[in-house]
Amino acid sequence: MGMNAVKTAALRPLAVGILMILIAAAQGSAEGTGTATNPAAAPATGAASNSGTNSGVVILPSSMLGADFDPTQYVGQDLKSALDSLGAPKEVFTFRGHDDAQDNVVFFYPDFLYLFWYRNKVWQVRCDRRFAKPLFGFAMGMPREVIERTSARHFTAVGDSLYFDLDDTKYPMRVRLVFASGALIDLYVYRSDF
Repeated sequence: MGMNAVKTAALRPLAVGILMILIAAAQGSAEGTGTATNPAAAPATGAASNSGTNSGVVILPSSMLGADFDPTQYVGQDLKSALDSLGAPKEVFTFRGHDDAQDNVVFFYPDFLYLFWYRNKVWQVRCDRRFAKPLFGFAMGMPREVIERTSARHFTAVGDSLYFDLDDTKYPMRVRLVFASGALIDLYVYRSDF
């Protein structure tokens, strides 16, 4: 049996389990007993494809955005916890990273939040350019030079990205800020011990 067949066979039980839970959640929602889908109640190394068609970036004053969204709360969650806090995703797809060993199942939510799964746990969270809430004091579309000049964080620059580590989390975590044309377009939070 080839490596791709082994990887596909290894992902199959996870995919079947996810589909069964999503079907049950959808049936519960139809009956009025489903979980809340309000994400406000509640990496990475490669970029997954963007869903949706809105390509504009809207930067609102922080007074209109509310408190920073904390994506670290989802890292390490199991399937039930993620569905309880976020509800069923809008889309589920697979994403292959830089090499064949980086196969991921990804949940996509309508607020442009992505959960990447490994062994039934979230290992990475992505917020793309359309995500409207501030994260770690940053907003999508912010100029890189402003982020570097005003943030108290210690950044490591690698190509089109800035990285920083989070010290006050239960897992070793890293944040990746991705820029295009000098503006923030993606933010990943991921377990750096993987």
